[in-house]
Amino acid sequence: MSKETFYPEIQRLRGAACLLVLIQHITMIAPLRFVREILPSAFYNGCGGLPLFFVISGFIITTLLLQRLAEAQAHTTFLARLGAAMGLLKNFFLRRFFRLAPLAFFNLLVAAGIFFWAYETDILPYQTDWGLSFVRMGIEHLFCVYNFSIPQYLGTEHMHYGGLGPYWSLSVEGQFYLVWPVLLLLLKTSERQAIFALCAYCVGFLVARPLTELWAEDSVYYHTIYNFDGLFLGAFLAFLKTVHTPSPLTLPRSTRLVAVLLIFLLWIYPGLCEKHMNAYGFAPILGSAGLLVWWAAQNKNIVLGSRFIAPFFVFIGERSYAIYITQLLIARFSQWIVSSLELFRTSDGRCSEFYATGQFLIFLGTLIIFAEISYRWIEQPMRRFARKIT
Repeated sequence: MSKETFYPEIQRLRGAACLLVLIQHITMIAPLRFVREILPSAFYNGCGGLPLFFVISGFIITTLLLQRLAEAQAHTTFLARLGAAMGLLKNFFLRRFFRLAPLAFFNLLVAAGIFFWAYETDILPYQTDWGLSFVRMGIEHLFCVYNFSIPQYLGTEHMHYGGLGPYWSLSVEGQFYLVWPVLLLLLKTSERQAIFALCAYCVGFLVARPLTELWAEDSVYYHTIYNFDGLFLGAFLAFLKTVHTPSPLTLPRSTRLVAVLLIFLLWIYPGLCEKHMNAYGFAPILGSAGLLVWWAAQNKNIVLGSRFIAPFFVFIGERSYAIYITQLLIARFSQWIVSSLELFRTSDGRCSEFYATGQFLIFLGTLIIFAEISYRWIEQPMRRFARKIT
């Protein structure tokens, strides 16, 4: 099997997307007071990070699939192409499974232990079906359907709202992984595939996203049809990359500055427009995400390649998956620890001046340690194992 193409700039871009999502979660879903004290309210909503993740996923997955399915596309019929691609697709799905599932289920077990402790110590009200809920969620995650269930849980169950909510996006990506290879084989030629990806993006943005707002009301964020436009935008960029020979950039510093401004736009634009932004108002977010991924796909240091900031974003990007799926659970756990142990309080029980800062530092330190352990002892060994068996 051919060696996978690696894009160092996209790895750094993953780090930027992860930081945006992290800011959104710790200020809105699992608020930590320190962040709210140092950031204006317009900076609370970093939801532009998630579309950036989806565009990156669409680009990378399509690039990998095109490399793997090239030989199978020579067959004349769909069934012949599917038969020739079965072995390649098996290896593709095995690598995706060992890339995502082990850490997700390990985090699920950790969450079960933490919530059991929280219930036993009366930090959370006891729920008779909490154990069954974890089992149900594991099954939903395994079959990539958790995003259909999460809107029902958000207001009622602590475990889904407080720690395991990010799993919904893994289901969206899982559904893309399952459907997109079959469509690529069905469409056969790269021209048809590229046109389909572009049309799917347009339909998703112009039709599906607005209709979802009417149909699903407050839970639109978690639905597949509200997010597949970003995935197919990334897919189209992958096709564009195969026919485009990048020309030398004469103004790399100005390009880098524009890239930083686009990342800043992904951060602040949703917060400024949240109350007034409809589906079509999402255009600057998807446009910025697409342009950033396109630049990053040139495989040059034109987005976050500065020698001063690149190591930081590489570090975050490599651990972005672990950070993404554990951040809410660790944020809640940090709050429970501070609350149950009555840390950073004065003798009369009031919060000290260090209360918000201390709570944030406990969260940040725990997140970094857990992400590093997850990356080195779970993610990397599982990737090596997947490469070995495929």
